[in-house]
Amino acid sequence: MLFVAILLATLCGSSCDTAPDLTASPRPSVSIPSEAQQAIAQARADAASRTGIEADSWRAVEVTAREWPDAGLGCPEPGKLYAQVVTRGYAITLEAGSRRLVYHSGAGRIVYCGG
Repeated sequence: MLFVAILLATLCGSSCDTAPDLTASPRPSVSIPSEAQQAIAQARADAASRTGIEADSWRAVEVTAREWPDAGLGCPEPGKLYAQVVTRGYAITLEAGSRRLVYHSGAGRIVYCGG
């Protein structure tokens, strides 16, 4: 076995690099519109009050622009009536540890949709 190691070292010299490259490439940075940033901040505050996990621990793992069919933002509360107007906003998924919460935003507000 030692002979094989010496032989490889001799044949390869410094050109054989068998160690894997463990350098992690950084995540690409994504520009998030200011209205989405505001909605994420509101959702993180709600997640903190809902779960007792600090707001800074919640990170947005998915933010998708949406057009909700009405002011219920895709998560209507039973028995409530909503303005029948297309409402632009975002579907936001927050994560803290193994917990995930889903929020929808639009018209300057957020609604909790489950998790």
